[in-house]
Amino acid sequence: MNQVKYIGGVKYNYHAGYYTSNKWFDNSRLVLQKWESGDNAPHTHVLYDIDTGEERFLCEGAEFPVVNGSRFYYTKGPSLFVGDINTAVTEELWRSEGGLPLSYAHVTNDGRYVGMKMSPPDETAALLVCDTHTGDCREIYRKRFREPFPAADHVMICPTDPNLLFFAHEGNTEYISNRLWAADGRNKTARCIAKQSLTPDGDLADCFGHEMWAPDGRGMYFVKYQVSLTQPKGICYVDLRTSEITLVASAFRYWHAGVSADGKKLVADTAPDWDTLSPGDVSEVICVDLERGTETLVARAASTWKHPCHPHPQFSPDADQICFTTRGEHGKVCVGIVKC
Repeated sequence: MNQVKYIGGVKYNYHAGYYTSNKWFDNSRLVLQKWESGDNAPHTHVLYDIDTGEERFLCEGAEFPVVNGSRFYYTKGPSLFVGDINTAVTEELWRSEGGLPLSYAHVTNDGRYVGMKMSPPDETAALLVCDTHTGDCREIYRKRFREPFPAADHVMICPTDPNLLFFAHEGNTEYISNRLWAADGRNKTARCIAKQSLTPDGDLADCFGHEMWAPDGRGMYFVKYQVSLTQPKGICYVDLRTSEITLVASAFRYWHAGVSADGKKLVADTAPDWDTLSPGDVSEVICVDLERGTETLVARAASTWKHPCHPHPQFSPDADQICFTTRGEHGKVCVGIVKC
């Protein structure tokens, strides 16, 4: 394993956010969440230079920003904001009618469109696409699943097609038999894109989750969890056109899996045995080379197994470094940077 550089200390917590939202401005600077103490403590987001340790304020009280070029986007209450990385100047891009809360801002590769979720009082998920040039916003689909797991969540716009938004059927993974969905704004329809199998006794055999778009927008990476009743288990890829599922990595107890900007590598963390929390409080960070077919342990992250202390690893733009969230020696949440 390579040496890890840690961002954090005695006074402040630092968090690298969710792995599906790009936080890297360039190969040496990234956006981190920072707060002093307590789960509900006020937090800010800063641009942190991993070479110099310099940090600069960007925004406060927001959902984790997603970075695209020199801009960053985030939701805060009913508003979608856009900011300039270089100046830290932010402005409201769109505000929902009636003050309905927004979440899950994701942006297309070209920076032209932001996808997000709006949450009406009836607990449906309204999937929205906002044009970043004009500020126009349109709803492409609404969904509420049946009880006891009604939530449609984890909304992500396709990196290459603003008419496609992914969403997940959220809930207990042992009972969700239709986890992965894609909504199409061209005809306002949605379909389950990954078929999950049953055992001969009728139990759910395939437990899926923690998805991320492939950079070319042709498919999704996701994890078939260890609680699945059938082998093999690990990181999978589903082709949106054919719905064919391919297992791409299976050597570890995979939990979350992200993909490099060029689509050639994956970076993942590992989960414990949830019944016993064995092997303790350490999650492994793994680099998967898709071309070579290798799965390499690059770091270990101390974890409480509770948010925000999930590793959620993510590549730098050149895929030469990985950032991940861990627990520091002083008990604070901190960020690790490791070469890969």
